[in-house]
Amino acid sequence: IGVDVFFVISGFLITSIIIKDLKAGTFHFGYFLTRRIRRLYPAMLCVLSLYLLAGYFLFLPDDFLELAREVALSQVYVINFYFWRTVDYFGLQADSVPLLHMWSLAVEEQFYIFFPIFCLLIWKKKPSALLPALVLATLASFLLGLVMSSWKPWASFYLLPTRAWELLAGCVLAIVFPR
Repeated sequence: IGVDVFFVISGFLITSIIIKDLKAGTFHFGYFLTRRIRRLYPAMLCVLSLYLLAGYFLFLPDDFLELAREVALSQVYVINFYFWRTVDYFGLQADSVPLLHMWSLAVEEQFYIFFPIFCLLIWKKKPSALLPALVLATLASFLLGLVMSSWKPWASFYLLPTRAWELLAGCVLAIVFPR
């Protein structure tokens, strides 16, 4: 539940930033992404480096190679795809995956790539259409998550299309309750 709440809060905060910049006419996608990277990447690199250092001394060679693979995939925010294919989050194996928590950061960063483009395209055509579009996208993602949970539960858990509704719920709240 902590990740779910974090996603809603993140969606709220990001939308507040984007809407403020769109209204002021100062939104720039490259600057937005640069700010996100500057904010998150240094701490992530520090954590990943400490994991690698500890893993070098504590892990067997095959386990260390697996950790190195996960570190590399975490740095480019695609570790959620790898875990979708390899780790049952709710299974016994999950306890032995030290970077399993990185899936949520990958989902969030993937959202940060697509969401501003979505907002910018709608805002340029008709700013008043942004809220209805966000509500529809939220409902679509939620329904997709419901369907996928019983059909492909790991995909539903790890991937952006079925998790976006949580971030989008925060986005909707940011527009409906801007303060």
